[in-house]
Amino acid sequence: MSENTTFSSSTGLADALFDLSAQGIFSADAAGIITKVNAAFCELTGHQRNEFDGCSYHELLKQLQFEGASSEVAGSLEKSGIWKGTVRHRKRNGELLFSHFIFQKFASGQGNREGIVCIISSVADSTGNQESATSSAYYDILTHLPNRSLFMENCNHVIFDAQRNDTPAAIILVDIDRFQYINKTYGYSAGDKVITQVGKRIRAAIRKSDFVARIGDDQFTIATSQVDDVGALRTIAAKIIHLFKEPVVFNGDKVFISVSIGITTYPEDGLTAEALLKNADLAIREAKKQNHTSCIFYSKTIANQAEEKVRLENELHEALTKNELQLYYQPLIDAGSNTIYSFEALLRWIHGSKGIISPMTFIPIAEESGLIIPIGEWIIAEACRIIKQLEQKYKSNLKVSINISAIQFRNESFFVRAQEIIRQAGINPQNLDIELTESIVMKDLDRTAARLSDLKKMGLQILIDDFGTGYSSLSYLRKLPVDVLKIDRSFIQEISTSKEALSVAKSIIALAHNLNMKTVAEGVETTDQLEVLREYECDVVQGFLFSRPVPMDQLDIVIEKLSVRK
Repeated sequence: MSENTTFSSSTGLADALFDLSAQGIFSADAAGIITKVNAAFCELTGHQRNEFDGCSYHELLKQLQFEGASSEVAGSLEKSGIWKGTVRHRKRNGELLFSHFIFQKFASGQGNREGIVCIISSVADSTGNQESATSSAYYDILTHLPNRSLFMENCNHVIFDAQRNDTPAAIILVDIDRFQYINKTYGYSAGDKVITQVGKRIRAAIRKSDFVARIGDDQFTIATSQVDDVGALRTIAAKIIHLFKEPVVFNGDKVFISVSIGITTYPEDGLTAEALLKNADLAIREAKKQNHTSCIFYSKTIANQAEEKVRLENELHEALTKNELQLYYQPLIDAGSNTIYSFEALLRWIHGSKGIISPMTFIPIAEESGLIIPIGEWIIAEACRIIKQLEQKYKSNLKVSINISAIQFRNESFFVRAQEIIRQAGINPQNLDIELTESIVMKDLDRTAARLSDLKKMGLQILIDDFGTGYSSLSYLRKLPVDVLKIDRSFIQEISTSKEALSVAKSIIALAHNLNMKTVAEGVETTDQLEVLREYECDVVQGFLFSRPVPMDQLDIVIEKLSVRK
C-alpha cells in the first residue's frame, strides 16, 4: 500500500474483496472507532463481529494483549501514515499467536473522509508453521534452550507454585568467564560452538525437573524448586563447575573455560523472577571479583556493597564540578645530591560528607564507569598548571609525574586530548612524566611499543611503576622506549634485612643502568634502606622518610625543606 492509498467500501466489489480476504481486516474512523471487520479477522482474534461495535482500535489491541503499545502505532500513523510489525498477541481463548500487522491511514475517493485500515496476516501463512514462529520467539537458536522471555515466564510459574505450596525455590545464574576473549581470539563461529557445548554440559548437570535457559551472550540460568537446603544448591553448582575441568574442543583446538555462578533463593532474596535474577547477577559479579570458577550466594552484604558502589559512582560524576578531586604531591629525591628530582601527582577524593575516600575504592569505579577518561584529562591539565607555577616561582626545571590507567592508555581519543592540553598549557613536555604499571606495559607488546613511541614523540618521559612484581620479558624491555624503572616498594621494605629482596633490587638497578635507564626506589622509610640504595647506586628515592604526599598549598614547605634541583 502507498501512503496515498484510497479505500472505499461503497462498491460491491470492494465489499466482496473485504469479506472474502484470507487476511484479517478491520477499518476505523478518524477517531479510531472500529467501523467494519471481516470474517478472517474474527477467526484470527477469536472475537465475534458484534463485540467490536463502538470499540476503538486501542481497546482492541489491549484485548489482544498486543505486544507493542498502541501509542506507538498512533504515533507512527500520525507521522508517516503507516505502521508495520510482527508481534505476539492472544486470541480470546488465550492461545498465543504471531501475526504481521499493517496499519495505514486511508481517504475516500473524494478525499473528504479519513480513517484507518488494518490488515493482519498470520505468520503461519508465510512460514507455513506457527510453531516455528513460536520457537524463534521463545528458544535460543544456538542451544535450542529456552531464551530469556520463556525463562521469565516459567520462573514466575515456579515462584507461584513455591508460594502456593510453601516450598523453596532458587535461581542459579552461570556466566562464562572471559567469553569475549574467546570470540576475539578464535572467532565468533568458535564462540558459538563454545556456547553450544556449555549449554549441553549445563543441561547434563541438572535434574530433569529443573528449567535451564540461555538468557544472554555468555549467561545461562536455572530455575529450580523443591531444594531441601543450601547444600543441595552447592552440589548443583559444584557439578556444573566440575564439568568444565575438561576443555571444549572444536576444529582440533582445545579451549579451557571457567564459569562463575551466582545463586539466589526464594523468598529470602526476592519475590519475583526479576528481583531474583537481578540479585543473582550481583552475586556473579562478586564471584568474578573473588576468583574465577567460583560460586557465590547472594547476601545483603553484597547488595549493600552494590548500592554503595552505585552511590559512589553517582557522586563521582559530581566530584569534579564540586572541586572534591585534588592532586597530592610526593617528592622524588635525587639520591646523589639529596635534592628534589620531581613530584609524583597522586589523585585524592575529599568527599563533602564522607571525608577522604581511598583511591583503592574510587579508581576501580572510575575505570568501570568510563569516568577515568575525563578525570584523567583533568589530572593532566592540573599537573601542567602546577609545572608552570613551579617553573615561574622557583626558576627550576622541576618535573611532575602522573599515573595512567590501562583504560586511558588504550583509549585513542585520550592521547589526542592529552596532547592538546599540554600544547595549550605551554609547558616543556619533558617536565611531564607518565607512569604506567608493569602489567599495562607488558600486555599486547607490539601495540604498547607503538603507543610508547607516540608518547616519546610528544616529549614525555616514561616510567614503569611497580617494576619487579610482574612477568616482564627482558628481551622485550630493551626494545621499549622507557626512561625509568620504579622498584616496587615490596622489595624496598626488606632491602636491609632480606638477601632475596636485596638481590632483586640490585638486579633491577643493574638492568636499568645497562639499558640506559634510571631507577626509582619506592617506599623508602628508613635511613638503613636509603644507605643500601645509595651503596648500589639507585638514582632516585621516594617515600615517607622524605615526605608524605601533600596538597598543593603545602608544596612550598616541602620544597623549602628539601630544596629544588636546578
